[in-house]
Amino acid sequence: MNRLTPRLDRVFIYTCNGKYSQKDIRRFLKYIRINKETGCWEWIGYLSSRGYGQFTISKNGKCFTYRAHRIAIEMATGILIIEGMCVCHHCDNPKCVNVLACLFLGTYADNNHDRDNKNRQIAKGGEEHYRSKFTWKDVTEVRHKYNYENNTINELSLMFKVKRNVIENIVNNKTWHDPNYIKTIYKIGNRKINHKIADKIRILYATGKYTQKQLGIMFGISSSTVRQILNNETWKSLPRR
Repeated sequence: MNRLTPRLDRVFIYTCNGKYSQKDIRRFLKYIRINKETGCWEWIGYLSSRGYGQFTISKNGKCFTYRAHRIAIEMATGILIIEGMCVCHHCDNPKCVNVLACLFLGTYADNNHDRDNKNRQIAKGGEEHYRSKFTWKDVTEVRHKYNYENNTINELSLMFKVKRNVIENIVNNKTWHDPNYIKTIYKIGNRKINHKIADKIRILYATGKYTQKQLGIMFGISSSTVRQILNNETWKSLPRR
């Protein structure tokens, strides 16, 4: 597909009140190659692990690195991108800096919506990740053993033959994220409930942030036991002296 080749030195011209120097602009232009088949202006300089162009500028003896497509918008418009806004790609090519056809400003919510509409996640996770040693069944088992069978992080690490931080991330919901997962924060184990724990349950429930079911999961007890505690049917609140 033949396309007209624009003069990039007539597109990227703004210093944005001194954020960029003329030398920065000239250097920026050297890292752009136009793909005549797709129309993308592709960054041939350093790329991040996610494929986005990276451009470093030096100012007052300090170096600052920015994503190339964000700089492209600023150098082409003369307007600095405010906090909370991001630069999105129509072309789904992260190294593209074509401000005339491929880039558009939006919020992070807009960017995520655009990504989901195109079924284009940044990286596959869970079982679909190429380096995954776990399945969701394994993850569920790890969380159950940690929360309800009182296995320690170290024990689970040895049991599943992975590093300690892998288990930590799973039980803390940092990896294999499940929006419905609730970690048992207060592990009671074989110890009986005491008045201190019962009062803690009442205090947390009074905040309005937790349901009875969630508190049951957090403390490793049944919802009915939580309800009895809240209704003062068991482990009655002790009078203060």
